Amino acid sequence: ENIIIVSHKGAIQNMLFAWLGLSIEDVYAKNISFDIRPASVTILGINRWREHTIFSLNDTSYLSEKRDLAVFDYKYLNRISR
Repeated sequence: ENIIIVSHKGAIQNMLFAWLGLSIEDVYAKNISFDIRPASVTILGINRWREHTIFSLNDTSYLSEKRDLAVFDYKYLNRISR
């Protein structure tokens, strides 16, 4: 059900573009980019309205605050009671 991907900036940007439904032509024409920080965490999911959602982008707070990422606090589709 869940997938964890560890990757570099370019691959993460391409995953975000695809997640948001942007073609490479859209990205080029609109000059879109994401500044992905080293060791950052981005969380993608489908929300309760079945929309592709970026729940967290470039989160590095876990590095300085010594806390977990609270991944299961997000309202993912598979966590919604029907």
